[in-house]
Amino acid sequence: MIRGLIPLTIAAHEAAGARLYNDAVLMNTLGTVPLRIGNQWRASRKMGRHHQYVLTFVKGDPKRATASLGEGTA
Repeated sequence: MIRGLIPLTIAAHEAAGARLYNDAVLMNTLGTVPLRIGNQWRASRKMGRHHQYVLTFVKGDPKRATASLGEGTA
């Protein structure tokens, strides 16, 4: 059975009282991806990943949370 890590992560944070505030996809350099997936691609046409999902959660008021960080944190 395949389970989605992102929905499970969001559900866990919501159960802890935080809500999803922002999300992004961080693109990494290809690096060794082409070397690592050669056999995998030839056998099944499955691609290699070179990105990461970034999820930001907040508890309470996002503006108050930002204000508590102080200046110069952007």
